[in-house]
Amino acid sequence: MFAVPLSAGRAAAMTLIFAFVLALANTAATSEAAAQSARDRAAIQGVITRQLDAFKLDDKSRAFSFASPTIQRMMGSPERFLALVARSYPQVYRSKSHRFLTLGLNGNRLVQRVLVEGENGSVVTALYEMVRVDGTWRINGCRLIRGDAV
Repeated sequence: MFAVPLSAGRAAAMTLIFAFVLALANTAATSEAAAQSARDRAAIQGVITRQLDAFKLDDKSRAFSFASPTIQRMMGSPERFLALVARSYPQVYRSKSHRFLTLGLNGNRLVQRVLVEGENGSVVTALYEMVRVDGTWRINGCRLIRGDAV
C-alpha cells in the first residue's frame, strides 16, 4: 500500500470536511445531553410534585414511595415518615403552591430548588436532594430555607 500525495488545496478541503464532521458529532452529542437534561428535569419535578400531592391527601405510602432507599431505611415506615414531615416540614406537608427554581449541583449532590408556599401563607425555599435509583429519580432529603431565598 502506498500513500498518494495530496495537493495543498485537497488537503485543506479534507481538513475542512473532517472539522465539519467533528462539529456535527459534537452538536449531536450536545443536543442529546440537553434533551437528557430536560428529561431529567421533568422527571425530577414530576417526582416532587407527586410527593407534594400525596402529602395533601395524607397518602403516606405513596409519599414514602418517592423517598430514596436511604431515607426509607432511616424512617422505617410510611407512618413515621409522614409524622416527621407533618411536624418538621409544615409548608411541604400542606403546600398551597410551589414553583420550581433551579436544578443544579451543590458539591456532588443534585439539588432541585423549589419555592413552596404553605397553607398558612408562609414561604420557604425547599432544597430537594435527588438521586437516581434503578433509573428512577428519588428524593434523598429536603432542607428548608426560610423566606423566598432564590
